[in-house]
Amino acid sequence: MSEMSEERMYYIRAILMYTDLTREVLFKVFKFLIKSEDIRHFLSSLEQQNKLLKLSKKHVITQSDYNLVSGQVLNLERFNISLLLKLVLNLCKDNIPKPQHGWESNLDLKDESLGADLLRLRDVRNKIIGHRADAKLSKAEYEKTWANIKAILLRVVELVDLQSSENFERRIDGYKQLNVDTENAEVKRVLDELLNYKTEHLQEKVEELIRRSQEFQEYFKTTPERFVRYIKLLFDGGRIVLCGILKTKLGDQDLSDFLESKKEMLIRNIDEKFIRCLYPQESCSDYKNWDVFLLASVLLLTCDDDLSQSDIMYVKRIKSARVNYAALALQCLDTDDFLTIWTDLITCLNHLSNNIAKDDKKQVEHLIERYKKKYEGGCDDEEYLKQLRESGDEVKTLNDVYNETISELKDMLNQMRQKDIKLKQEQVLEFKLLTTCENEEFKKIAEDLLETNLQASIQKLDQLSDSLRKETDKLVASIAAHPDVEVKQKCIILSCKCSTPGGLLHILDVTHGDRFRSTFRNIANELHYKYGYAFLIQGKCTLESVMSVSTMIYKCKSEYINHIYRNRF
Repeated sequence: MSEMSEERMYYIRAILMYTDLTREVLFKVFKFLIKSEDIRHFLSSLEQQNKLLKLSKKHVITQSDYNLVSGQVLNLERFNISLLLKLVLNLCKDNIPKPQHGWESNLDLKDESLGADLLRLRDVRNKIIGHRADAKLSKAEYEKTWANIKAILLRVVELVDLQSSENFERRIDGYKQLNVDTENAEVKRVLDELLNYKTEHLQEKVEELIRRSQEFQEYFKTTPERFVRYIKLLFDGGRIVLCGILKTKLGDQDLSDFLESKKEMLIRNIDEKFIRCLYPQESCSDYKNWDVFLLASVLLLTCDDDLSQSDIMYVKRIKSARVNYAALALQCLDTDDFLTIWTDLITCLNHLSNNIAKDDKKQVEHLIERYKKKYEGGCDDEEYLKQLRESGDEVKTLNDVYNETISELKDMLNQMRQKDIKLKQEQVLEFKLLTTCENEEFKKIAEDLLETNLQASIQKLDQLSDSLRKETDKLVASIAAHPDVEVKQKCIILSCKCSTPGGLLHILDVTHGDRFRSTFRNIANELHYKYGYAFLIQGKCTLESVMSVSTMIYKCKSEYINHIYRNRF
């Protein structure tokens, strides 16, 4: 038998009992709630398959879980506790007595309803599996956890399968006497399942963090204030004028009837994501809640005979502004370019306002005056920016524009290096590190720790030598490997200074390479092991610094070409 600490043994015993018996109990609950022994038949029905597809699209269940429940032959042996809880709580919720304070509130300690106990089983799973990075339990923790799990399981079994409750209690107690040996086949099986679950659970958490990550924080040093004003006017003002035109088009006709008469054409020409807004299954569509892109698309497809050529042109320009938001965000960094796109939007809104009610027109005029003024930001700014990503395939994201911009910059730098064109002055690319965590308190702690380690790596200090420091050493060393590159740090920004095209190319190649991304994953893992929460570490050259360098490179190339031209003639 391999040596094992007492705390490790306690943890494994608790895990073995919990995973084996909770899974068994959840199958009993499932059969009890669906009033059938045939879970496969229940899940295979068209009604349940439609529900499962919705759960997958809403990311309630992962893609791997959906594959398990949507196959032609369902293998129940592969259903783990996490999946079973999700199935029971989402497919059978109407048959479960809900907790006293509801599904989303904190549980009352005296609440012993089935709904409350199912949530407790989920919480136990998260505490001792999802958030227990050290895989240990003290004796006090072990006794408390064991008593808690036992009480919950017995209550549930007595409700759904009373005849087996007495024998079930003996089985629970039997696990306390279990000889825990990591060489034992059964113990190894459970530990392997635990490792797989932890990996899948962590990946699921990271995917959720990616969905939650704020696009503009990732690509810009600071979110462009004037672009936020532009987007607010585009969304608020654009929605008013486009809704007003559609309202005039509808007249007395009901929206549902109108959409139904155009259904074949709209389905053929509009992105599937927006079709669900036009034809919702559980309610009536309301055009006042549509995205500006969808409003413009519907008008152009259905009302072109009722609109003048100039109206059509301005509706198209509003749609184009929505589609190309990322490119416009980049343009907003330049004052002159911003003035051009701002003026164009106001022209569109003023022209189209002539087709809507007077009160709506006044509202648009008020919005224009309001968003002309510079302000310090509002609590709803992020909501507007978040809407930008909730769009169809036609819309270019910041990631698309960022990759194009980096590619163009690298092409110009390669041309400069090949023609031996010198930089006029030192250039700085700023690299921003962004930390995201499911727990805001530990996010701040991790950011401070990462900042300290980066500073130690840059200054080559000796006081920090753990696994996290090794990763930040690799990150800094990879950027500073080029003799022309100097790395400095200010908070979460790495300032990379160099004076040659080759140095700039090195920075771009390294910071956008697979090894760099692998280092980010390693740092996130180290933070997870340390604090028990999922972390996402991202890094990009800020678009402000990329555009600044691009502008300088373009000037150098232009002056070089002019110099060659003058010497020839």
